[in-house]
Amino acid sequence: MAVGSFTVRHRAKHFWLAAILVANCPNRAMGQVELPVSVLGTTATQAMLFYTAPTGAPCIVEASDAPEYWPPLHDLDVLLYEGANSDDRGGSFVGGPQRVILIGTPSTEVGRDNTEYSRALQPDTLYYFRLTCGKAVAAGTFRTAQLTNGITYSDAPLPRQLGPAIPVIADPASRRVRPVPLPWRPRYHPQHHLVNSCVSNGTGGGAWNSPATWTGCAAGVPGNGDTASLSNGDTVTIPSGFRAVVGISDAGGPEGTASVKCTSDQGTGKLAIDGTLTFRGNIEQCTAVWRVGQDAILEHDSSLAPAPSTTHYRWIIGMILWPDAAQLVIRGTSGHRAIVRNATRGGTFYGFTYNRYSNQGSGQVDFEYATIDGCGGASPCVDSTSHNAATASIGRCDHCLVTNSGYFGASTMGGAANVVQITNSTFTSPADPSKYVFRLTPGGASSIVVDTVFTTGAIALFGGAGGSATGTHIRNVIVNTLSNAYPINLAGSYFRVAEFDLVLRITDRIGGGGNTGTPAYLPGGALTRIMCLMNSNLNPHCFSGPAGDAISGDSIDGGYAEKIGTGTDGDLFLGGPWGPTTTIGNVVSACSTVDGLSIGTFINSTVATAGSFVMTQNTICGQDPGNAQGVGFSFEVWSPTAGLLNSAKNNLVFCATNTNCYLVHQGPIGTPANGTYKGVDWNWKWNVEGVKQIV
Repeated sequence: MAVGSFTVRHRAKHFWLAAILVANCPNRAMGQVELPVSVLGTTATQAMLFYTAPTGAPCIVEASDAPEYWPPLHDLDVLLYEGANSDDRGGSFVGGPQRVILIGTPSTEVGRDNTEYSRALQPDTLYYFRLTCGKAVAAGTFRTAQLTNGITYSDAPLPRQLGPAIPVIADPASRRVRPVPLPWRPRYHPQHHLVNSCVSNGTGGGAWNSPATWTGCAAGVPGNGDTASLSNGDTVTIPSGFRAVVGISDAGGPEGTASVKCTSDQGTGKLAIDGTLTFRGNIEQCTAVWRVGQDAILEHDSSLAPAPSTTHYRWIIGMILWPDAAQLVIRGTSGHRAIVRNATRGGTFYGFTYNRYSNQGSGQVDFEYATIDGCGGASPCVDSTSHNAATASIGRCDHCLVTNSGYFGASTMGGAANVVQITNSTFTSPADPSKYVFRLTPGGASSIVVDTVFTTGAIALFGGAGGSATGTHIRNVIVNTLSNAYPINLAGSYFRVAEFDLVLRITDRIGGGGNTGTPAYLPGGALTRIMCLMNSNLNPHCFSGPAGDAISGDSIDGGYAEKIGTGTDGDLFLGGPWGPTTTIGNVVSACSTVDGLSIGTFINSTVATAGSFVMTQNTICGQDPGNAQGVGFSFEVWSPTAGLLNSAKNNLVFCATNTNCYLVHQGPIGTPANGTYKGVDWNWKWNVEGVKQIV
C-alpha cells in the first residue's frame, strides 16, 4: 500500500520520521470497515499508524498496555500534554484523508505539572489502541520490538518518504542504525478547545462510547472539553472497562457549566455507569434514577480548572424544587466495590448535594458497597432531604467505606415513608469541621436505622427537643473519636428513641481526642448495653444522659466502663434526671488497672428537677481518690431536694486497694436535703485488701 504524497500539518524542525519499520507490516489492526487502519511498523520505543479518515476533522487516538486503554501512554496523555491524543498535533503527517500518526518519542518532556516524563514506549510490549474519527471507530494491537543487543541509544528516524516496508539504513562498520535528528514537537501551549454540546439521540440512548448514541459530537462521542445532555426517555450506559471523560474544566460553583445533564431540569434521561466517569464540571442529574454498578468509578477532576486545588465540582441530585423522583443508586458488590474518588492534581469533590435553592433538599441516595474518598469537607458529602412525611424518600449507605469526607446527611420529616439506613459501614478521618461523619434528624415515625458502624469521627443526632423518635433504631456502633469533639452530639435537643443498644465509646490514646470534658450525649428511652473505654489523664467524661422527652422515664440496662489512663474527677453518666425517673442497672464500672481508681462519679446529677434516679444491680468501683470529689452517686452545682436518689438497691461497691469505698459520696458543691438518699438499702461492699468504709 503506497502512502502517497504527504504534507506536514505542523512543519517539523527536522523533517524526519523516527521509525524502524518491521518488514511486511506484521502488526495489523482489526478496524471497522469505514475506518481501515494499519500498523506500518514498530521499534522498541515507537509505533506508526496509517489510516484514511472519513472526514477532515482531527481524529483521536488512545493507547495503553491495558485493554481498556487506561491509563494512557504518557505520549498520549492530555493531562500532561495539551492535545496529545489528537492527530493534528506536531509530528503527524496528512495527505488529504490519508494520515500517519507516530506514537512514542524516545525522549523526555516536561508535562503540565512541571514534571519530566519519558514519551517512549516500552520494548517488547503489547499495546492496545483505539482510533476515533467522528462516528468511525477502529481498534487493534501492536507489539514493540525487542532491544537489539548492544544498542542503548535512541531509535533511528527515517526520511520523509514513507512506505509499508522501508529497509533499515545501517552503518556497515558497526551494523548499527545511524542516529539522525528526531522530529520536533512543540512544548505545551494552552489551546482554546471548541466545546461540543453532545446530545443523546432521543431514540432510547445507547452506549456512551458509540457514536450512534450522540449528535453534535465532533469526535463522535463526548470527550474532554465537551458537555453531554441526555434526552427524555434515553438511557446512556458507560460500559465496563470504558473511561468517559467529559466537561469543560470551568471554575465550578452552583452556576458552573454542567459536564453531564439532561436536556431540561425536569428531564427523564438516565445515566448508567458500569465503567469510569471522569467529570470535569458539575453533574446536573435530572428527575430520574441514575445507577452506578460494581467496579464502577466516579472520578471528580478539576486538575485542568483555572484554580485546580480550590475548584470543587458538585453532583446535583435533582434540579427542580423538591426532586422527589431523583435518586442516585450505587450497587457495588463484595469484592467489586464502586468507587468515588478525586483525580490527582485537582481539588476535592464538593459532594452529592442540592441545586441553587436553599430550601430544596437534594434528591435521594441509595448506596451499597461504595468506597468514598474525598467527598465534601466543609460541605456535606451527602445532603439528602425528605419532602414531607408522606412522600417516600431514602438516604442509605450499606457496606460503605467513607474517608476524608464531609458528613452523610439525611433529614426526614417524621413519616414512616422517610427511610434512612446506615449499616455495616466504616467512617474514618472526617473532613467536616465538627468531625461529624453522619448527621441525622430522628423524629416521629421516620424509619432511621444505624446498625454495625465504626467511626473515628462524631455522630450528630439532631432530633426535635422533647420528641419521641419511635422509628429510630441505633445499635452495634463503635465511636472512637480521634478529635476533641463530642462523639455523639444531640445539639441540646433531648428526645427518645425506640432502640439504643450495644454502643461503645472509645478514647484509646492520651491526646487522641475526646478524652477530656467531651461526653457522648445519650438520647432517652430504654437504652441497653452501653460501654465506655476511656484513656484520659484529666476529667474523663464518658456519657451525658440518658435524656429523653422529659415526660417518660429513661433507663440504661447493662453496660461496662473502664478508665485506662490516670485522670480523675470525671463522670460515667453526667446530668439529669430529665424525666420523672432515670434507672441505671446492671452496669459494671471497673477500677483502673493503672491507678486503681474509677472514672469518677458513677452518676453525677446536675439538673434541678423533680425527677429521681434509681440504681440497681450495678457493680461500681467506689475508691476515694482523696481529692474531695464525688464518687459513686453524686451531685454538683445545685442543692437537691428529697428523693433525688429514690432507690439504690442490690449494688456492689468495690475497691482495688485497702482504702475508702463509696456508693454515695457528695462532691464539693451543694447541700443534700433530708431524704435526698432515702432509698439506699441492701447494697454490698467489698475490698480486695479489706473493708474500711461505705456510705
